[in-house]
Amino acid sequence: MKKFISFFLTVIMISLPVIPSMATTTTTTLSRNKKNSIEKIITNTPYEQREDSLKNLLNSTNKTANITSSLKSNTSNVNEEDITYIEAQVDEVVDIDEDTSIVFFASGDFLVYDTVNTVDVPVMSNMCAANSINANKKASSNTSTVKSVASAYNVLGYVVLEVWAEGYFSYNGSSTPTPYMVDYDYAKYGVLNAWNVDNWKGSTSTNDSNKTAQFKASGTFGWGLTWQDNHWNMQTYTITVGYKCTKAGKTQSIKSGI
Repeated sequence: MKKFISFFLTVIMISLPVIPSMATTTTTTLSRNKKNSIEKIITNTPYEQREDSLKNLLNSTNKTANITSSLKSNTSNVNEEDITYIEAQVDEVVDIDEDTSIVFFASGDFLVYDTVNTVDVPVMSNMCAANSINANKKASSNTSTVKSVASAYNVLGYVVLEVWAEGYFSYNGSSTPTPYMVDYDYAKYGVLNAWNVDNWKGSTSTNDSNKTAQFKASGTFGWGLTWQDNHWNMQTYTITVGYKCTKAGKTQSIKSGI
């Protein structure tokens, strides 16, 4: 189990572009038109270029003016015990395709599940695999190495959190596949972004009854602060990423809550 709590709330400077990663004082559920525009960007823009496109879209109408003087004056002395953790309210889930989905939250933030191109890792040289090759299951083939990524964006289009799991499977068409976890981790962005993570873990597993296997990583993440009813709130959401595989070598992404 890995737990990490970090708060960067000492100074508020309006000139810093990372300020929008913190919070607003009210919920800002996105309009249908805005969601449609986000869906179009996710569908048509390469993974590496999405943040710039989303910031251009969302910053055109949302400004740092949403951070009121009350919020700014109260962020200099925030302790963990002063924060109430509240499960994020899902406003809508949109499936773009089999591997790509968007979770829109009532706060205006949104989470994008996606698959990222990666480099295949040969079985014998994979020193990071979570389990060794079973000599009794001589698989004839390996799937491509697949990487499942969840990226959390705030209401202004900035990436505040990324979670990923990467791996592949060996299979022979008749036996239960063998899963290999190549890498799993998370990263947070934004100097002033308050966040935490709990119950973080990665795992591989097999199910002989239906001859499937999976690798996945999961944790409960909190990000963003709102000042409501004279106290601080932080939204939390359990994010799970990974892949599962059938005996025939067909892979499908794992996405929490979808």
